[in-house]
Amino acid sequence: MIRPTTTTITWKTNKDAESCTVIFNEINETTKTTVKGNLVKHEGNKFNEVILTNLKPSTTYDYSIYSNGHLLAGGKNYHLY
Repeated sequence: MIRPTTTTITWKTNKDAESCTVIFNEINETTKTTVKGNLVKHEGNKFNEVILTNLKPSTTYDYSIYSNGHLLAGGKNYHLY
C-alpha cells in the first residue's frame, strides 16, 4: 500500500524468518535509512511486513529487502514512487 508519506512493503519467504528489514534512500542520495519490520502470520504462512514513514511526496526511492540478514531483492530496479 502506498500513500503520499508512507508505504507498506510485504513479502513472503519460503522458510520462517526471524527478522525482516528494508533499507532505502532517495534516488541519487547516499544517506540510507534502515527500518525493521514485523513477521505476520497469515493462513499458516509468515509474511514479512515493513512500514516506511516520513516519505516525501512525489519522490523516488531505491530500496532493498532483507530477511534474516540476507538480501532478497534490491538495487536500481526496485523503486518507490
